[in-house]
Amino acid sequence: MKGRSVVLCVLSGAVFVVRWRVMYTCQPSTCRSHGHCPFRVNQLDAKKNYHSKCEGFYGRGMVPLAMLKHSGVEFSIHAPDEVPAGAGFAVPMVTFPDGSTTAQTVAVIVALGESLGLAPESPASKAKAMQLVLDGIDIGTEMSSGKPVDRIQKWMDYFEMALGESDYFVDGSLTYVDFALWGVFDVIPAKKALGKFEGYVMGSRLTAWYEKMCSVGAIAEMKGTGIPYLPPSMM
Repeated sequence: MKGRSVVLCVLSGAVFVVRWRVMYTCQPSTCRSHGHCPFRVNQLDAKKNYHSKCEGFYGRGMVPLAMLKHSGVEFSIHAPDEVPAGAGFAVPMVTFPDGSTTAQTVAVIVALGESLGLAPESPASKAKAMQLVLDGIDIGTEMSSGKPVDRIQKWMDYFEMALGESDYFVDGSLTYVDFALWGVFDVIPAKKALGKFEGYVMGSRLTAWYEKMCSVGAIAEMKGTGIPYLPPSMM
């Protein structure tokens, strides 16, 4: 990881650059509306610059930002016009040292996981990791669309079985899967505080895993700021 760079741009008002160097680019106007952000990886000296801070909400940059913080990378903010033209339809995006650029939130999380040492190693585990992240997208979508409690409970039971007796979802180690799923399940208490997601309940093992994730240093730090995933008006 030493000597490499990654740039993360999350539209919630901030951009990050890493030791391996992540440059996070943000556009406040877009940020406030969509909560997305472009990511870009460059081989530059670590530094931090802010055009604005993530003071509104984290949006879709929450999970990538947590992964970057956990990995100890330094970050700074850069303008969105540094994102390669035609690299993707919408942010977030990540451009690696070889010049390749990846867009789409899940792809960004997986790409950063591979780059930051937060990905499983075997082909079977890699496939399972991708499946679980996409499962997370599915349950998140179904909860947000107000699917019946019995339907969501089937998902909760499934994730309980997928976790089993392990501390983490894949190979017993902390991976990008845990960060991605934390981002999904972290929305539940916020929604419940607004009188939503009634009846959506995590099982005991899933709850224990969620609490463990909330105690991860980077995540605890982010939650301690009081900055939400989305403002109440968008929840």
